[in-house]
Amino acid sequence: MEGEVKKLRVGFVGCGGHATANLYPSLHFLYDKVDLVAVADLKEALARRNARLFGAGEWFTSHEEMLKKADVEAAIVVTPVNLHAPIVVDCLNAGLHVLVEKPMCDTLDNARLMVDAARRNKRHLMVAFMKRFIPTYAKAKEVSDQPGFGKHFIQLKYCSGAYPTYFNHLLDYTVHHFDLARYYMGDVHTLYAVMAKPKAESNLASITVAFRFRNGSAGALHTGSAELWTQLNERVEIVGNSKFIIVDNYIDFKLFDDAVKPVDSQPLKPFALYWTPNYPIPSVPNQSYVLGGYVGELDHFVSSLLDGRKPSPDEVDGFKALQLVYKTDESIKTGDVVEVPDTL
Repeated sequence: MEGEVKKLRVGFVGCGGHATANLYPSLHFLYDKVDLVAVADLKEALARRNARLFGAGEWFTSHEEMLKKADVEAAIVVTPVNLHAPIVVDCLNAGLHVLVEKPMCDTLDNARLMVDAARRNKRHLMVAFMKRFIPTYAKAKEVSDQPGFGKHFIQLKYCSGAYPTYFNHLLDYTVHHFDLARYYMGDVHTLYAVMAKPKAESNLASITVAFRFRNGSAGALHTGSAELWTQLNERVEIVGNSKFIIVDNYIDFKLFDDAVKPVDSQPLKPFALYWTPNYPIPSVPNQSYVLGGYVGELDHFVSSLLDGRKPSPDEVDGFKALQLVYKTDESIKTGDVVEVPDTL
């Protein structure tokens, strides 16, 4: 109809806990841009439930059936990571653009299959690193990229409670901050990782990774599973020329700048430009789905496709973040500084 606003017809593969708690509700913020046509899950009860709760017209018990029967132009894939590659490749081969949950898959060989499928079918593949769309992290990117900032060092912390193994933690959890390191500083040239455990047989671990980026800047990441899920566990600090940015737990943003003088001239008194959400005001910018980056990543994916633009982070970003997981594991096992290839 004349004057009708085009919406992106989306099929959602996966109706598990993370998808249902965070991504499906975030689609409601994009009601004027998205038509959730269909959902699919291997468990019929979950597919029926999410179709009912989130307004999908159809539900299916396999992605193959959805691809055959549903009139969709894009897919969102949020399933166990070992299922990402075959489902995403099928969607790309069917002519759909795809947003896949991080990590993009479980192995570098599978990641290459996904990259090849996106390129062969000339479809867009975005990887859901939602932290790039957290407002404080986006502001940190904007400020630190300014010519006068002098960005040359990044320090990151991203720790959690227990995981089955340290590699599970790197793959499922730390991959977010591997992507953030690249987001702020560019590609990694070399890295060196060391790991410590409370006891040799423990599944808990603390890991430090030192980076040298291709542009000459440096960085350090503290990650691990020996802390607590209930306490402060996330921090990004970007250092420039007599100025630096700190973002704590992705909520509190502070910019310290020697050129900005405090009213009180005590020489040791720090001064910062800061922002924190105004939680008592129930406006859209203060909603947890917005502050957590979920709405931002979905909006970027949908808006990019509607406008004919390539969304990011793309399949190459997804591959390179996954590559850092495997290179960190290699460095832990060998005790060596390892080089990160610049090619897929």
